Amino acid sequence: MKTKAFSSLLVLATIISSAEGMFRFDCFNNLVVDRVDPIVSQGEASGHLHAISGGNGFSKNADGPAMKASTCTSCPIGADLSAYWVPQLYVKFKNGTGYGLVESHQIVYYEPRPTGDEKVLAFPDGLKMLAGNPKLREKGDSIEEKAITWVCLDYDNPHPEQQGIPNFKCPNGLRGQVNFPMCWNGVDLDSPDHKSHVAYATGLDGGSCPDGWKKIVKIFYEAFYSVDQYDDEWDGDQHPFVLANGDRTGFSFHGDFLNGWDVDILQAAVDQCADKNYFNSVECPPLSASFSDKAPETRCMTQPEIVEDAMTVSALPGNNPVDGEIVNPSGSQATSFSNSTSSSGSARSADTTAIDTPGQVNGGNSVAGEADEVTSVPKSPESPSSPNVANCKSKSRRA
Repeated sequence: MKTKAFSSLLVLATIISSAEGMFRFDCFNNLVVDRVDPIVSQGEASGHLHAISGGNGFSKNADGPAMKASTCTSCPIGADLSAYWVPQLYVKFKNGTGYGLVESHQIVYYEPRPTGDEKVLAFPDGLKMLAGNPKLREKGDSIEEKAITWVCLDYDNPHPEQQGIPNFKCPNGLRGQVNFPMCWNGVDLDSPDHKSHVAYATGLDGGSCPDGWKKIVKIFYEAFYSVDQYDDEWDGDQHPFVLANGDRTGFSFHGDFLNGWDVDILQAAVDQCADKNYFNSVECPPLSASFSDKAPETRCMTQPEIVEDAMTVSALPGNNPVDGEIVNPSGSQATSFSNSTSSSGSARSADTTAIDTPGQVNGGNSVAGEADEVTSVPKSPESPSSPNVANCKSKSRRA
């Protein structure tokens, strides 16, 4: 069976290699897990917890200049000080005691998708984007809804991607996927709904933009979760997983992006590395100079701004009710802002410095954004054991 699965992966790799190219990188770790979101909830606590990767300029007040002032990043490209985040996943314990945080790991893909000879652009300084609908609870047919998918990883019995969390066990991990828009109106760095300034092309993996709009490089997130350790938490044939916003369906999975790239380097990578698949981004020449593979003890992490229990909890952070259930008011959790938070949104000091970041800090003219949710919570003794994400991250969608 493993031979058959491996053959299927080879066929997939062959199909991909004959299409447009891409480059990707595997973020070492989450920068932080926190209940902030500078795009949606600027300057205040967000409604739900997020897992954040990227530059340590991230905070509840972060904008483009703040990200470019980062002193390290949890991802391997020093020229990229962007922030990438998704909602946190939890497991609901069958014994009724509460929820456990499921640790995650992200891979980010950059996919230039020109139509004909059109120019694909790097993101402008300070661009903000939100992909997905945090309020969605049922399957939809729009391209925005189809842009969010899940994959149950089972190398002996491969499953196709689907909308919503699969309701069957995944021995090799669970993967959440976010396809971002690849069209930009050429003017705005943000919009009131954080979506209207960008748009999907006529297809998720290519196609035409609206008339007069610019084609930008597409980004695609993969968030990996090692879930087989929670097989005993299933209630019959119902999976035990819930997103931090209280959604058990997974339809509300979403991704946020705040640009912190050295735009010239990103443009060079888009121009020069679209000819094939660079599964190791160090092989893409414009990225190699700032690529770093840091040891765990020197990686970039920050402390959460919202001080609250997040690892093993009786109620979801923010006291979010799980869909179809009622939260006991006595289960609400006390929260406060960390004293270390900078109101200016400048780079906060990291626990450890990961990557030297070349280039100068550019001011830019970014639209004022809302604070991202950062997550980096120390594990409590009674929390579930850390998942082994190494096994599930090796078999990504694009590999």
